[in-house]
Amino acid sequence: EKLTLTYSSEGEITEVKGLDDMYDKISKALPSQAAPVAQGFIQEDQFKQLASYPFWPEASVKNGESWKQKYIQVFGASGAMEVDNTYTLKGKSVRDSRQVNVLTYDGLVIADAAQNADMMGMEMSMTDGTNSGEIYVDQTSGFIVHASSNQEMTMNMKLPEALAAASPGPLAIKANIVQSTQLIEVTDSE
Repeated sequence: EKLTLTYSSEGEITEVKGLDDMYDKISKALPSQAAPVAQGFIQEDQFKQLASYPFWPEASVKNGESWKQKYIQVFGASGAMEVDNTYTLKGKSVRDSRQVNVLTYDGLVIADAAQNADMMGMEMSMTDGTNSGEIYVDQTSGFIVHASSNQEMTMNMKLPEALAAASPGPLAIKANIVQSTQLIEVTDSE
C-alpha cells in the first residue's frame, strides 16, 4: 500500500497520508480475532517513528565500517519491539540523479511477553524476528532517496478468555513485511 510522508526542511515528518487504506487492507487479510492488533500497529505516530532516522552513528565512519544501533519501536496499544541492527557504510553512488551514501543493515527484531504483557487483553511475543535492508541517503540534504527493508517474524498471541472459546489455543502469525521508501519530489514550502 502507498503512504505519502511530508517532511519539514528540518527532516521532521509533518503529515502521513494513506494509513486508513492500509489499515483496511491489512485488517481484512487477518483472522477476525487478530484484526484489532492491526489497529495498534497502524497509527500515524508509529509510522513517523519508523520513518525517522535511527540509523546514524554517533561518530564519523569510513567506507566499509559498521556500527550497531538499538532502539525500541513502540506500537501504541500493541506493545513494543526492540530493533538491534548492524549498519555498514558501503560507499558512495548515484541514485535517481543524486549523489548518495549507501548503507546496508541486518539485525534482530525482538518482542517478548514482558514487553507486551497485556496488549489489548492478549499476551504477545515474537520469535524469529529478523530485519535487513539498504538505505540510500542524499549527500547534500541528508534525506533518504530510496530505502528497502525486509522484516520476518512470527507473532504468537494468546487470546483473553472471552475470545479463546472462538479460537482455542494460541495464534501464530508468520509475517514477512517488505517495505520500500522512495523520494518522489522535493519542493520548497513556507
